[in-house]
Amino acid sequence: EGRLIGLSIPRDSRVYIDGEPDKMNHAHAYGGIELTIQTIRDFLGIDLDYYLEVDYQTVKAVVDAAGGVRYNVPEDAAPVPGEVHRVGDHVLNGEETLSFLRHRQGYVNGDIDRVKAQQAFIRETAKQVASPLRFYRYPFVLHALRTNAKTNLPALPLLPKAPGVLFSGLSNMELHTLPGEGDMIDGVSY
Repeated sequence: EGRLIGLSIPRDSRVYIDGEPDKMNHAHAYGGIELTIQTIRDFLGIDLDYYLEVDYQTVKAVVDAAGGVRYNVPEDAAPVPGEVHRVGDHVLNGEETLSFLRHRQGYVNGDIDRVKAQQAFIRETAKQVASPLRFYRYPFVLHALRTNAKTNLPALPLLPKAPGVLFSGLSNMELHTLPGEGDMIDGVSY
């Protein structure tokens, strides 16, 4: 029996991109998913072949296709000017989800706490989408995923045959964050 393990690499992690020290999030800006995969391979020393690239617009589209996600947004995620989400237990639509997931100003540990909030939200979203009560929304959710996400996974076309499998797997996924400490190196915050 297989299992899913997710590892979040904080965006400001110091890595080597094409042999030069830089921030993790710059790999995608410099060379797309190919350079991102190569940077992760080099950084973690792992064999990484497949990817499912899910950006914020994909999350927004999937949440809207699912009919929203009921979630208890914590007080430390209180919106700042320009953000449209709100705290408390309610159903978030795609735009509110996007606002909440991008938020980081109120967190004590900044981006690290944002990653934790994102992981918790992903797990809850997957659980709700996989619910038998939402089976009628599977085609819409899968269409949103296929239309917006990018992947080289050969099994993605087979998803309509087992739509709940993907989301139930995600709801049980082990989620971890790469450990580390913040530091200034050569005038750059990592």
